[in-house]
Amino acid sequence: MIQLGDNSFVLVGQDNLLYTCPTAASTIGCLQIKGSGSVKSIGLLTDKKTLLGVGMDGYLYTRAGLYGNWQFIPNSGTVIDITVLSNGVILGTGPDLKLYTRQTLTSNWVFIGACCVYSTAQLDDGSILGVGQDNKLYTRQTLTADWVFVPDSGTVVSVASVGYLPTTGIPDYTSCTKGDVCQSSGFVCCLGKLDLESQKYTCRPSGAGSDCFTATLSTPTFAGVNSYFIANLPVSNQQYLLSSLQQAGITVVRIFITQFGVNGKNTLATGQPDLEPTTIGVYNDTVLTNLDSLLALVPQYNIKLIIAMHDRWNLDNTWGTCDAYCLKYCKLDPTTNKCTSQGGAGSFYTDPTAQQSFDNRLAYILSHKNPRMNNRAWKDIPESIYAFEFQNEAQGSLNLPNPDWWCTRATNLKKLLSNNGIKIGTGGGQTFADSIIDNNFNCPALDLIAIHNYDPSAWSLLPSAVDKAIAAGKMIVIEEFGLPSDKAGTVAAIAQLANDHRVPWMPWEVSTVSQPGDFEFSPVDGDVWNALAKYSKFAV
Repeated sequence: MIQLGDNSFVLVGQDNLLYTCPTAASTIGCLQIKGSGSVKSIGLLTDKKTLLGVGMDGYLYTRAGLYGNWQFIPNSGTVIDITVLSNGVILGTGPDLKLYTRQTLTSNWVFIGACCVYSTAQLDDGSILGVGQDNKLYTRQTLTADWVFVPDSGTVVSVASVGYLPTTGIPDYTSCTKGDVCQSSGFVCCLGKLDLESQKYTCRPSGAGSDCFTATLSTPTFAGVNSYFIANLPVSNQQYLLSSLQQAGITVVRIFITQFGVNGKNTLATGQPDLEPTTIGVYNDTVLTNLDSLLALVPQYNIKLIIAMHDRWNLDNTWGTCDAYCLKYCKLDPTTNKCTSQGGAGSFYTDPTAQQSFDNRLAYILSHKNPRMNNRAWKDIPESIYAFEFQNEAQGSLNLPNPDWWCTRATNLKKLLSNNGIKIGTGGGQTFADSIIDNNFNCPALDLIAIHNYDPSAWSLLPSAVDKAIAAGKMIVIEEFGLPSDKAGTVAAIAQLANDHRVPWMPWEVSTVSQPGDFEFSPVDGDVWNALAKYSKFAV
């Protein structure tokens, strides 16, 4: 054990890595020291600069301060524990539980005729403290004296001397890596609120008034993905994707109830009409029937679905789909591909009849019975469904004509759901700012506030989103993000940012076919898939 200049401690963790901890009595607030493994025991040489460690191979290693590299000491094995005595002599415990000394780092071990302890430490008076085979404490006044039993001292497994290492950490306001120790007392290595886009960590003041982004959420977290086409793919393709996602640690997949074209984005999508292709209230169940089989399949892979029950971009044919709501409220002119109605697609969000018709659609979906799952209604299948969302990116590009639209839908939908764990989500806004409007955080019926963001500069809004979520007791999820280039780097950066603050994350999007220059990636894209798997492990 080593005490630093700021009164924190350097300890060996159960994973044999080094940690800095605020106190020696608790692991709360401990931070891992990068590149510090793997050692069984540590001490501090008398130069007050060099760490001495026992490697997993039983040999000695030295390290220049907290951040140097471990250097192997030849002919220094084999020991399981070391204590650096005040006179510079190194006391080692061998695998045979006998004690040995070496006068210098490079001298030989010399047996001193003492047995049998697991661990030693030197007390302030120069005597030696040891843990016996009965896990009780013993002392000896000198190296050659006899062990004396310490009454009422069991049961312990290890003891340690405390060496004092003056803090020589990272200078204030300079770049650091999370887990580094900063030079000045009261400074921590953290992500500044203005550095969210660059993800640059620096040594900054902690405590009241700090500009460190430290707010974290206590709500559940997960790693997920969007997979637009999975619901319309052949079963073998679905199984391939789900198996790959499960192996990568993904537990939630987001899908859409919408029209699909045949072979969309070069996939084997079979194609299907929308639930309401041409007339509001006249339902074509093909899309629901196709999803029945996926709902029955996902529990086998410990995956649940977030189901977006409509796509805002179908309201004005943005991506080539003009459904029944588009035909009625946008009144699309096929020659100009623009809405001709007064208010355009925005009238869908303000017209009371449109809202009632849309609520009917949502109720129809929730009450659809799945013959593959004991004829249960979708609203009663929590093992397959994580959340229902009303619409993808509602009111996008329309200046939010009805900010209460989400809450009204949620309040009506909540009446249909039992308390079985299925959540009600927003489906995100077109931008980060649209995604985190106060109306949604203040809505009792909304469970999940989804954030969509493709603008790297907008990640500076994350502190506000986290603060709002904490204050409102809401769960947030970074539900859509991505870039058509450097997909691996983007997944890594945003997943790390999200994991740091316990926010679930879901990149756009996983497919069976990669699209160079576009957002899609597949399990064969090693770099991005490896990033997905790497960071999903920490989204727990």
